[in-house]
Amino acid sequence: MNRKMFGRILSAVLLSCATANAMDLKAPKNFVVIFADDFGFGDLGCYNELFQGDDEYSLADEFTPNLDQLGREGVRFMQTYAASWCAPSRTSLLSGRWCNRADVVKRPWIGKQLRDRGYTTCFVGKSHGTISKGMDMDPSTGGFNDAFLFNNGMRKFYMSKGETLPRRVGFKSDPFVAEGGEYITDLFTDFGADFITRSVKADKPFFLYLAYTAPHTPLDGKLEDLQEMYPGEFDGIEKEDWIELINAKKGRDFEPMSPEAQKRSKQTGVRPSAPGWSKETSLAYRKAKAMGKKKFNDRNFAALTFGMDRGIGKIMQTLKEAGVDEDTMVIFTSDNGSISGSNYPLQNFKSSHFEGGIRVPMIFWSKPIAGSEASGRIVDEITPTTCIAPTLVGIVDDKNKPDFPFDGINLWPHLAQNSPVPDDQIYFFANSKSSMN
Repeated sequence: MNRKMFGRILSAVLLSCATANAMDLKAPKNFVVIFADDFGFGDLGCYNELFQGDDEYSLADEFTPNLDQLGREGVRFMQTYAASWCAPSRTSLLSGRWCNRADVVKRPWIGKQLRDRGYTTCFVGKSHGTISKGMDMDPSTGGFNDAFLFNNGMRKFYMSKGETLPRRVGFKSDPFVAEGGEYITDLFTDFGADFITRSVKADKPFFLYLAYTAPHTPLDGKLEDLQEMYPGEFDGIEKEDWIELINAKKGRDFEPMSPEAQKRSKQTGVRPSAPGWSKETSLAYRKAKAMGKKKFNDRNFAALTFGMDRGIGKIMQTLKEAGVDEDTMVIFTSDNGSISGSNYPLQNFKSSHFEGGIRVPMIFWSKPIAGSEASGRIVDEITPTTCIAPTLVGIVDDKNKPDFPFDGINLWPHLAQNSPVPDDQIYFFANSKSSMN
């Protein structure tokens, strides 16, 4: 029996051994929602292990120890659906409404919903189409007290000197200015961890929305992670050399950059390599070229995933050190299927409306769940990401149907009592050519 089948059978046995007595878990007080970017079923070890066979599209599932622990101790959802690309998925998660509803931008989203209930809230990471709704600077109407983000589809992971990102604490603007060489996954993790610490010291319930850019392209793995993950393959490379390789427009493509392209790069904002750096003298370039483009990219995708998982480990440690791990629910999901990694065993990938594009992993973890009969539970019913917002508001309001008209449902009563999740939700998709429900 392989490890994947053993994992699924073990989870099923543990759940079937639960007693018939209804339990009622302690409801969480605080919430952390972690949103990965272009991350699929096959990229996550605790999902990949549930299926027979394997694929050759991703190495990432070997480097998700913190997420694997959350999944195996918490609840894994097998039919969670999102939109097939970034921006509408973020709208759906934050609003609890289908992204194609005409009124979706007129109703208060989860940040404002929880602020109105006494929470301090924080938006960290990728905004991409949600900035106008969530990042209002007016404390009376804004959704998030604190924020550290960028509003675009993608960006480089290493920051250049002088780059700025919007940042605020308590609705007071404090733009981040890079000294150069900062790794954005770590910046987002550190800000999220600091927000948790500050909220606990202020004795305020908190909601952290941590939307990593990883493992979306560009495939800029952190050098220290790669050196830890693949001993010998990246040894001897200096950080400055590595950053030049992956930041120069043509450096990682193993192609020379023409003078004309260098001129265009100044207009588009994509810079050529720095003066003094060349492929002839770069150890990073020589090692990358010897590795081959596919192997090089696969390892960098795995490193992006490992960096995100490492960050999640820090968030969990922060919760523990702050003494609130017992009172906090952590939710992990993705905006759509993978395109650089794996959606195994699902068909197709991001932007497709096959399962591989719209079906994503989702984990609910809390310490009470981890210590209960629900630990290791696998939910096969349909639970779209629109269920996240009504679940959080429903927990705070202590009722199954919050007044706010969400499209998703409150999952907490079914988790707290380890009871079946209603399987009557409809996932709706529409485009200009066809519709189905």
